[in-house]
Amino acid sequence: MYQAFRETVLGLKEHEKQLNDFASNPALCGKGQVLRDPGGVQLNQLAQNIRPVLVQPKLDVNLPTANLQPVLPGTTTEPLNINSISNVNAQVSLQLEDPNQSRIRLIPPDRPIDLVANKSTVIPVRLQIPAEANRGVNNLRLVLTTADNAIAPMAIDLPVTIKPTLQFSPTRIDFNSTEAGKTTETQTLVVKSDISGTAKLQLQGNFKDISLPKPTAIPLQVGETKIPLELKVSDRSSEGDRTFTLVLTPDNPIASPISAKVHLDILIPLWRKIVIWSLLVLLVLLIALIAICLIQRKTPLELVEDFRTRKYLEGALFVLEPLPKSLEDEEISLTRLHKNKVYLSNLIPAIAATDSDAELVIAWTAGKKNINLRCLKGVIFVNTKKINTVELYDEDIIEIGNVKLQFNWIKHQRPPENSGQTNFY
Repeated sequence: MYQAFRETVLGLKEHEKQLNDFASNPALCGKGQVLRDPGGVQLNQLAQNIRPVLVQPKLDVNLPTANLQPVLPGTTTEPLNINSISNVNAQVSLQLEDPNQSRIRLIPPDRPIDLVANKSTVIPVRLQIPAEANRGVNNLRLVLTTADNAIAPMAIDLPVTIKPTLQFSPTRIDFNSTEAGKTTETQTLVVKSDISGTAKLQLQGNFKDISLPKPTAIPLQVGETKIPLELKVSDRSSEGDRTFTLVLTPDNPIASPISAKVHLDILIPLWRKIVIWSLLVLLVLLIALIAICLIQRKTPLELVEDFRTRKYLEGALFVLEPLPKSLEDEEISLTRLHKNKVYLSNLIPAIAATDSDAELVIAWTAGKKNINLRCLKGVIFVNTKKINTVELYDEDIIEIGNVKLQFNWIKHQRPPENSGQTNFY
């Protein structure tokens, strides 16, 4: 039994010797000691030596280009949001590198930024732009560093575009009164600019029938540029006050347009007013003429003829007794006489031989033309009735002594209710 125990002990020693030889083998780079650490005393120490090799601290940052908008000198930018993420916990601070000495100043957060491992963090920064900063693009660099320098510094290119400034003087231009078809008086407009180049003048708003007669391409220089300004008013323009906008647009793409208000009072020449009112009066007269033609059912020529003969006698007298020797003497046209009054004794010789006489005259009643027969001497009958003054109608019979006449005026018919009656005065 002792012999068996001795052999067992010798076997364990041989086994331990073989394990030590294996663990001490230089090919294992000392890692074989894990096999000789049954209690795990050296295992944690070994893990700490291995971990730095497996986990390398890293920081990723990104600045969206949409945040990089052109800015005006003498202003502070809106916050520029930098997206950042780290695979380890870290504390980050910011620095601004300005190679061109533009004097743009960084306004960082008021404390260092704490980054949580594997969690995205937005870092807001702002820039203070001095009034004298160079116009155009200024290439800056934003550097992010960690407090313990565990992570290599990260640099972000930060191109900042500073817009040129332009200004109108004055900002309101009053051209007073100008007649249609003429050009306004010349006024001087001053443009203050910190860039040179060209710009275009144009009108916007209520500028109908108003234009810029001179070339609209304006050369600009640094400092002040004086622009002689005048406006051309079309002869078709209507009368009244106009207020519109004069806009100057620089060719430089990063410069903003500037504008000034313009006031102009447009007058219509006297001759044009006379023409316009004359046309309006003619139009009213034409409308009235059409209405009269429709009401009276006459053509314009007939109305003109009526107007021309309105003060003259109309119609005709037919001699019934005694019959004239000539047929031409049977009818006496009153229209052709072009008179407003006539004695019957002067028209018909047979009446002159009697002791009676009468006259035909024009009489107007309620705007309507009538022909009256007025007895001058003797006795006169109309439709067998003795009269002094009477209104004559078509086909009335007149008796003077032994002379009998018939009055014809087809446009003046006796009203039906007065048929067979005579109006005496």
